[in-house]
Amino acid sequence: MYCNNKMIYTVQDGDTLYRLAQNYHTTVTELILGNPGVNPYDLQTGMQLHICPGEGYVTAQGERQASWSETEQQTVCDTTQEEPQEKRSGAFQVNMAAAWLEMTFWKYMYAMSVDAQAKDQQAVEDRLMGAVDAIADAFADVMPPSAVRQMRELLERHVEMTGEIARTLKDGEMHGYDTLLRAWYANADQMAELLGKQDPRWGDRETRNMLLRYLDVNRESLEHRFH
Repeated sequence: MYCNNKMIYTVQDGDTLYRLAQNYHTTVTELILGNPGVNPYDLQTGMQLHICPGEGYVTAQGERQASWSETEQQTVCDTTQEEPQEKRSGAFQVNMAAAWLEMTFWKYMYAMSVDAQAKDQQAVEDRLMGAVDAIADAFADVMPPSAVRQMRELLERHVEMTGEIARTLKDGEMHGYDTLLRAWYANADQMAELLGKQDPRWGDRETRNMLLRYLDVNRESLEHRFH
């Protein structure tokens, strides 16, 4: 990830990625991607983070962040002479990685909100659905509109069922829990089937297993939190 004004920030007591993202005009996702060795859920006072301030950020000295010069922009363009299909494929991979990471982060925040019975549960869920929109937007570059709509619906249902699982575990009312889990995993199977129809490279067993492993990690995390 290119950044012409990267800075090193020392974490202070009470800092969160969300607060830092607001202060430095960036996003939680960008902070996570820029600090791959840092646990985003366990910031420790004194650790150092690499931050790339966003547009409009003003330094402590009152100097606005520098922007790319035309020469720098041309240099970047000259060194990325790829075929259109390769460009789309590369952009899709970057956008999907960022969007999926953002969804994972906000699912974790949603579980915390449910666990604390906080008043912001609906607001966090809405933000989580925003991450679903970002994933659907990424798919829009490589899939037809009808398939994108189906994927969005499947992802929305995935998020809804994740919330149902969290609330079920929180309440301790386990009647129907196994049925809910089966529907959750069946939803992932539908995603894998849809992906396979759009691109043969996505139709192998590994794609399905990857989605199921993702659910396994989510389920184990939720059960650990609430038990």
